[in-house]
Amino acid sequence: MSLASCPLEEGLAFDTGPESVYAVQDYALATGKSVRVERASGADRRIVCSSEQPCAFFVQIYRQRMSDKKTYGKWYIASLELEHSETCDAVRRFTTRQIAGLPAFVETVQSNPKASIEALLATVLERYGISLEKQIRLVYRARDLVRNGKAAVRSAILPSQDAPLPPRQYVQRRIKSAQEPKKVKNPERMAWTQTLVESLLIERVVKHGREFVESGEPSQHRQLWDVIRRDFNTMHQLSVTVTQLRAKFRYLHEQYIKVRADEEEAERDAEKLVVYPRCWDMLAEYFGDDIPHSSPSFEVEEKEEGGVAEATDSQVVSASTSTGDIVAAQSASVPFVQSVPLHSVAFQSVPMQTAYQALPLQSVTQSTPVYSASTQVAVSQSQASVVRQEPSPEVAAKRRRLVPPEATVVQQDPHSTVSHYAIASNAPPTDVVEKLEKIQNTQNEMSKSMDGMKQVVEQSNEAIRSLQQALNQSNQVNAALLDFLRRQPPPAS
Repeated sequence: MSLASCPLEEGLAFDTGPESVYAVQDYALATGKSVRVERASGADRRIVCSSEQPCAFFVQIYRQRMSDKKTYGKWYIASLELEHSETCDAVRRFTTRQIAGLPAFVETVQSNPKASIEALLATVLERYGISLEKQIRLVYRARDLVRNGKAAVRSAILPSQDAPLPPRQYVQRRIKSAQEPKKVKNPERMAWTQTLVESLLIERVVKHGREFVESGEPSQHRQLWDVIRRDFNTMHQLSVTVTQLRAKFRYLHEQYIKVRADEEEAERDAEKLVVYPRCWDMLAEYFGDDIPHSSPSFEVEEKEEGGVAEATDSQVVSASTSTGDIVAAQSASVPFVQSVPLHSVAFQSVPMQTAYQALPLQSVTQSTPVYSASTQVAVSQSQASVVRQEPSPEVAAKRRRLVPPEATVVQQDPHSTVSHYAIASNAPPTDVVEKLEKIQNTQNEMSKSMDGMKQVVEQSNEAIRSLQQALNQSNQVNAALLDFLRRQPPPAS
């Protein structure tokens, strides 16, 4: 006759948490498996299969919370999955409580309290077909529990397959109403893509940037924004409001200013990290150079040999580095210089805060781009002079601009009688190299320290495992000694 236990189902309630765990253990024992408690708290029990391989078996038990939200009621099965996976390798494992709860075992001990262990083993093997030869110690303990009447916990093991079920209790669970679909918090919120952002920047900075600078009245600004909104909606077939466009443009400009401030701080502090937004290249392209968009006038010095070149035929060669240092190019050659068109902006002679300095241009050959200190050099297509501006620190931060990929290559004409100018060296500053070496050394030291800590933790874990093994051996010796003392006859008085 095989073992039989009470079935498990959702809503089945128990008076205490241990009783709920015992019921699941007895069910697993009857099916030839064993379980373990994966999680346990004051109002939660999760019991899973003891298989070393992944198994789908689980029983989730909660404690019922009363309506006053302060007291708790019975424990109940909230959800379960009683089917084991095909890869499950769990086997049947008895506990002392389960052996003491076997009906045939209890009946034999109660009828003969002095029954030998061999007789009890034979009874269990005959009635249930289960051998307990490898669990003699548990059999001794179970016999003592039955003798002393301490096996009072109700067992879910049934005397037979046809035995009636004991009284069972259930809890009424509230049926959860179907959740309403979540409403969109702001259905009118616009999803900005890279194309939309670039279109907004072109309309606001390139096409109407000068008009915003020249017009100082708020009413004129509103009219310009209305024009931008109309063109923007027509281009993309949208219905965007002026408020949305202005808010997005303000946000993009604030992002650019914040990143530039972080870059300046990073130049002073090597540990400062600069986080760039996703559309940083675009922001740097449209916000990085304020000459064609906000102040269309600047001063250009020209040589008498080349004459006066027209503004529409001139080009600006711009290059920048993260350090912002200005390096003289008297003795160094630049292999590649990129030029950026001025968008046909008229040149006007206005006083500048800094002077201009002419530098001779060495031989220029086509190679990879070289970015040097923040400068601007004007190159005339009609062999006009090329000048280099040394801006002040306040102006230098405003005149940084990324060179677009379609920039052209400026090469030296061997037959030309006009001196050309370029920007010098691409060698990194010494202080930056030293800072990078310090950072690398610090990282290496941290890595070595982490390796040492890892070794210490591993040694500590080994020591803990050794202590646990020694404790288990001590417990086994104590249990054997206690069992031996119990079997000794009482001393004669």
